[in-house]
Order: sequence, then C-alpha cells, then structure tokens
Amino acid sequence: MNNEPLMSAYEMAEKARLDAIAHQRFCEKKGEKKERSRWVLNLLDSGMTPNQIAEKGKLPLSEVEAIAASRKTPPK
Repeated sequence: MNNEPLMSAYEMAEKARLDAIAHQRFCEKKGEKKERSRWVLNLLDSGMTPNQIAEKGKLPLSEVEAIAASRKTPPK
C-alpha cells in the first residue's frame, strides 16, 4: 500500500486493539489470583492443611504456603 498516513493510522488502531486485549487478560488473571487466594484462605480457616489444599486445588504447595504466609491476621 502506498498510502502512508492510512497505513500509519491502521497500525496505531491495531496496536490500541491489541493493548486493550492484553489489558483485559491481565485484569482477568489478577481477578483469578485474588479468588484463588480467597479460596485457599477459606480452606485454611476450615482446618485443611496446605498439603490438602494444594492437592485438592492442583496448586503448587509453595503457592499455597505463600498465600498462607501473606495472611495479615491469624486464622480463627
């Protein structure tokens, strides 16, 4: 295509579209992580061990332990 202004406008619009998609995916992952943390903390509060939670949730034990360690208040 020989129309540089049109091509430039197209490239900018495509970059904006891809940026919006990337932002949406980032927000979704952030929300999933928050929900997973809430789930792990609730199970810890119910008396499950980190090993049981990791096995049940198919999560790495290190992730479950990190969530448990990030708790600001001790379990009930």
